[in-house]
Amino acid sequence: MSLLPSHTRTPVAAVDRAWLRMDSPENPMMVCSLLVIDRPISVKHLRRTLEERLLRFRQFRQRIVDTGDRAYWQDDPSFDLDNHLHMVALPGKADQAQLQKLVGDLNSTAMDFRRPLWQMHYIDNYQGGSALLIRIHHCIADGISLVRVMLSLTDKTPEPVLLKVAASPNRPAPKRSWLQSTLHRAVDNIQTATYQTKLFIQSVREDPNYPVKLASTAGSVAFDLLKLGLAPFEPETGLRRPLCGRKHVAWAKPL
Repeated sequence: MSLLPSHTRTPVAAVDRAWLRMDSPENPMMVCSLLVIDRPISVKHLRRTLEERLLRFRQFRQRIVDTGDRAYWQDDPSFDLDNHLHMVALPGKADQAQLQKLVGDLNSTAMDFRRPLWQMHYIDNYQGGSALLIRIHHCIADGISLVRVMLSLTDKTPEPVLLKVAASPNRPAPKRSWLQSTLHRAVDNIQTATYQTKLFIQSVREDPNYPVKLASTAGSVAFDLLKLGLAPFEPETGLRRPLCGRKHVAWAKPL
C-alpha cells in the first residue's frame, strides 16, 4: 500500500486483481478483523484516529475502476468517512454468542464497489466494553500488511499524539479519448515489459545459470498442471457443498 497522495488512476497489481476476479456474492474476498475493547471508546476520537492513521493509506480513499481487461485505483470523488464507519449496539447483556451472530450477519453483507472497499463497525454494549469489526477487501493488501495497518491505529501509551494531516482534495479524473486510452495502455505494457527485462538481466548477472533454473522451474510447473488436469474428480463430501454466501463466525477464548 502507498502513503503518497494520488489524483490519477493507477493500475491494480496482478495479484490484487486476482482477488477481485475471485470475488463473488457467495464468497466475498474479505479480510475481517474483530477487536474486543474492555471499555467503550469515544466515537469522535475513533473518527480522528481513522482520519490521521488509516486514511493516510490512499487505497482507503480510492475505489476500483474495472475496465474489463484492466483494473485501476482511482480517488473516490465523493469519499465520506460516514459511508464506511457505522455505529451499532448489542441489546441487553450481550454475550459472546450474540456478538458472533452479529459479526456473522455483517460479514454476510456485500461491499459497495462504487466506493472504497472497506467497512468498520463500532459495536457498543459488549460485556461492559465495545468491539470493532473491520472488513477490508483482500485486493487492498494481504493479511500481514493489514495486520500492520490495524496495529498502526493503536498506541503504546494511554495518551496518543495525533498529528493533523491535510486531506488531499478530490479531483475528478480527466476523461480520455480512445486514442489516449490506447496509448496509455501501450505505455503501461512497455513499462511492465521493461521492468521485467531489467529483472531478468539482473538475475542472469547474479547467477549465469538462472535461465536453466527458470526453464527447469517452468517445466516442473507445467508437469504439475498436467497432473492436476488428469487427476480424477474428488469424491462428494461435506466440504464440497455449494457456497450460500452466509457466514457463521466463531472463536475460542485465548489460551
